[in-house]
Amino acid sequence: MNLLEITIETERLLLKPISHDFAKDIFCEYTAEIAKFMVPKPAEKIEETYESIDKSLAGLRKAIELDMVILKKRTMNSLECAAYMT
Repeated sequence: MNLLEITIETERLLLKPISHDFAKDIFCEYTAEIAKFMVPKPAEKIEETYESIDKSLAGLRKAIELDMVILKKRTMNSLECAAYMT
């Protein structure tokens, strides 16, 4: 199964595999306030966000991690990220 091609669709939401297309949104929205009790800590530079996405993509390719971006279907605005690791 190629996890890079999985899409989950509901009436209002679309879940797509994480990609560099969402790096700016993730970098801007994943703040210290949001991530207070989460790992990893928010990136200080956009390059760290790209590195994190690259790690997630490697996990998707190996089928050991499912890291998705949740989009509001009507506007295609990103709302959140969700990850599952084996």
